[in-house]
Amino acid sequence: MRITRRALFSIAAVAGLPVSARAASARFQLATTFSGKITYSRNSSIWVWENGQTSEILNGDNISDPRWSPDGSSLIYVRTGNSFSDLYTYSLTSGAETQLTANQPPYDIGSVEYMQNSSWVIDPDWSKSGLIGFISDAVPAQGALAVFLMSSVAEAPYLALMPETYEEDIFNLQLSADGSLAIYTVRVRLGDASSGTYVALRDLNNGSAYQLAESKGDQFDPALSPDNAWAAMTIRDQSGVTDLWIVHIESGERTRLTRGQNAMSPRWSPNGQSIAWIRMDNYKFEIWAATFENGNISGETRLVDEDGMDPLGGLSWWMDSSINAGG
Repeated sequence: MRITRRALFSIAAVAGLPVSARAASARFQLATTFSGKITYSRNSSIWVWENGQTSEILNGDNISDPRWSPDGSSLIYVRTGNSFSDLYTYSLTSGAETQLTANQPPYDIGSVEYMQNSSWVIDPDWSKSGLIGFISDAVPAQGALAVFLMSSVAEAPYLALMPETYEEDIFNLQLSADGSLAIYTVRVRLGDASSGTYVALRDLNNGSAYQLAESKGDQFDPALSPDNAWAAMTIRDQSGVTDLWIVHIESGERTRLTRGQNAMSPRWSPNGQSIAWIRMDNYKFEIWAATFENGNISGETRLVDEDGMDPLGGLSWWMDSSINAGG
């Protein structure tokens, strides 16, 4: 199935990471200096980090990819069923869950009709502008994965404008803060029957898209800075180690942010002053963050060190308006 190809790539992306040595114990102090709330998936449930503490927001089965609403009062996420997945929201004030898509077919589970009509939702995002985006294969074009948009949770999804270049396998969607751009990963088939990935940037107003940067290794997990000036991404080197890089959107210049960290899934703070990411150490996943300034990071600090973290679910960072404005 189409989702299986994406899942297999994701599993390979994690399983291929080599083990790094434990850092000095002085680096393993849980941080309280970063502001706001960072949500992530752990043990198929939704968790949040805030002020150095972690807590469970929503306990469930097969929940992943939580993302904050612009005002921080709700979350959007994916709930996976039997050969399908759907988009949901959860209100932190009322505790109510709302189903936004309906991808389970009305046929007997396991039947040919069921398998032919099931659809998937993956990698949602909720822009500060209020625009919601996700990737789904619920399109007529032979089930290819495509970007869908929603003006609000009350509106029906619609297909985003498509680029001229056909993109069969896409994932890791993130929308710009102003809702004008989408950044995501594209998987392409190579001549030797293998595949590779690159990061694409799409203008949602006209559908034009282009590869953001060249690299010898696979690129994935892209994230746009709030001002659309930078794109952070994960790049795998020739030895299989993944690290964070940033690309200056206007100039295309690349800068390496981490080295030998098995880092992935970067996410900017809403004020653009920090970056958080997931890294693997001794086959255990952790959340780290650092201050970002003038194309570089400093003060790398571990925020979360817990079992059962889902690295493919990514991160989402929310701040209140005063902090977001730099206050």
